[in-house]
This record gives sequence, structure tokens and C-alpha cells, in this order.
Amino acid sequence: MGTMRVAIAAACLALAAGFAGAGDDAAAKALAALEERFETTDLPWTKSYEAFLPEYEALAKKHPGTEQALTARLRVLMFTGRFKQDAARMKSEAAKLVDGILADFPNSPQLAELPELWYLFEKDKYQEVMKALGAADKPDAVKAAVLLQRAKSLLDAKRGAEAKPLLDEILSKYKDLAKGWSTYGAIADALANPLDPADLAVGKPAPEIVGKDIDGKEIRLSDYKGKVVVIDFFGDW
Repeated sequence: MGTMRVAIAAACLALAAGFAGAGDDAAAKALAALEERFETTDLPWTKSYEAFLPEYEALAKKHPGTEQALTARLRVLMFTGRFKQDAARMKSEAAKLVDGILADFPNSPQLAELPELWYLFEKDKYQEVMKALGAADKPDAVKAAVLLQRAKSLLDAKRGAEAKPLLDEILSKYKDLAKGWSTYGAIADALANPLDPADLAVGKPAPEIVGKDIDGKEIRLSDYKGKVVVIDFFGDW
């Protein structure tokens, strides 16, 4: 499986595990089995979207109103990326799907997945979605996701002064909320305090890197001083 789908599948499985108790046992088991097959398929990502789309749609229809159905519908929304060569169709399909998701699941923490799917929408539609997600009655995880995505967009546009208050708000209100394998606080702190590029020059000692292993134990790069270490940076772009 390609790097992109590995990251996507990991996010899918994390969601399934996090919300397994919010539906019924049958829905949880069906979703877990489907996510596992999607994760391990050998199909190219565009073909996998086409192959698994009917199964996710069927699961959502069979278990309406459950968090597992929402996970399936979010996956269907993500699958509209298969139309990226036809941007108008992709954005039209995504707009219809997200409207249904927001109407049927207005208060689910899983809506925190939506801000990072900006590439599926027209600019005006995305702003509409972000406004809805930032409402005061939304779960903390959703509001934190909105703040983080807005801050990242500002930073990408070299508007750090405007991003700072958003990162500060995350650190003051949502720093301990889980975000993937990290927390919103850790991510916001890293964005607010980037390393000086000079410290990353070839020949310079590597900066300290702190993380957790697969068992949740904290590890530090300095623990391996004097040993050969390979660090793999990856993402879903």
C-alpha cells in the first residue's frame, strides 16, 4: 500500500477504535472488518476508492445514526478525491455529501476530520463548512481542529502574526486533546516555535525529537546518541 493510504487507513482505524462504543456491536464489527480490508488491499488508491465505495455506502445505510455510519460517510466523502481530474464534479459531489453529514451528525467529534479535507471543496463552500464547525455548540475536538487548520493556512501564507492568537487559543483551551498520535497542544507548540533553519543545516547536531513508540512509551532521539538512526518523515500528500 502507498504511503498516502497507510496514513489514511491509520486515521480510519483510529476513528473506528475511538467511537466503537458509540454505535452497536454489529456496526462496530462491520466497520472494523471493512477498514481492515481497505487498509490491506493491494489496489492502487484510485481503484481502491471505487472498489470500496459501495461497501461504505451500504454500511452507512444499514446502521443509520451511529458513529460507525458517520465514519463510513466521511470515508465516502474522502473518496470523492478520485474525481480530482474533474474538479467541478469532485467539488459538487463533496458539497452534497458534507451537507448531509452536517445535518445528520451536527455534534459528533468525528467532524474534526472535515477541516483537513479543504481540497475537496470550492473556496466559498469550505468557508461555509468551517463556519458551521466553529460554532460554540460544537465539541472541543471540532473547534480545536478548526483553529489548527486556520492557523496552518495562515502560516502557509506567511501570516504568522495572525496565526499566533489561534495557536495560543489551542494551547490555552485544548492542549491535552488527542490529535492522531499526538495532541493539539504539542502540534500548536511546534508550529508556534519552529526550529531555526540554521539549526537544521547539514553537519549540525540533530535537534531533540521526542515521541512515543507503538506501546505509548516516551522516546527521545538523544537516547540513541552514538548509534545509527534512520528517521522516516511521511505524510498523506
